Amino acid sequence: MPKISAPTIPEHRTRQRQVLLDAARDVLIADGAAALTFATVAAAAGLARNSVYEYFADRTALIVAVVAEEFPKWDHAAKEAMAAQNDPTDRVLAYARVQLELVAAGEHRVALALRGVPLTGEARKQFRQLHAGLTTPLRDALAGRGDTVRWTDYIQAVIDAATTQLEGGDDPDDTIASALTFLRAALR
Repeated sequence: MPKISAPTIPEHRTRQRQVLLDAARDVLIADGAAALTFATVAAAAGLARNSVYEYFADRTALIVAVVAEEFPKWDHAAKEAMAAQNDPTDRVLAYARVQLELVAAGEHRVALALRGVPLTGEARKQFRQLHAGLTTPLRDALAGRGDTVRWTDYIQAVIDAATTQLEGGDDPDDTIASALTFLRAALR
């Protein structure tokens, strides 16, 4: 009988799943999406390859789980930064700033590693739902400006452009300041 590493079996399973997710994230960041196999994840986690199958049906399910684990920290950071602001425009700017600060800090590495990875329609749908949840506070801050979906898209386009600049090695302080200046003018 295998040894469990927690007081109860459910706790053990939770820990094992987290070990696998951490290993998958590490493999993605260090070696890219092509290296993400059940064998490499199991080896990085120090577990047998068949252990991965106990928690994830396939590689896509593993990728979705890794991505889903990234979103809460982004969501929490955005909500916390926005809550500190009273003015709706300042809340929007806080949202953009925190997103770009996270990118500049390297928190976007999982997304970078997954660029270009073909995913099933269901996985793409799950990613869209996660992203929609992340932009909910932004849409809320934009209430009263008219078409909040369109405004959200415009603001996200600026964040995406600044993200590309940051990924290209541009100075984080200058890039973030420029994006915020642009958004401030657009929101007037």
